[in-house]
Amino acid sequence: RNASNAGVVMLAPDGRILDANDAVLRLLGYTRGDLADGRLRWDTITPARWQATDAAIAATLRARGAAPPVEKSYRARDGREVPVLVGGALLAP
Repeated sequence: RNASNAGVVMLAPDGRILDANDAVLRLLGYTRGDLADGRLRWDTITPARWQATDAAIAATLRARGAAPPVEKSYRARDGREVPVLVGGALLAP
């Protein structure tokens, strides 16, 4: 979980972040408690202007099982926007 400086997140289709490594939590200013309590959700940390991008990423994941990296931003706990490069892959249950 914490062996990398790169952020790693496991998402649920409904917007919940199921798990995140310490790099993500540090970058966005959240704690493991925030994660456990459900306060860290990808759909709420994504600024409105990136919602269409997220929808396109989700569609690509559903169609292909993976999505190439895309530049966007997330909103940190303190309100600042943090530029990120996100890509994804579906994991079998």
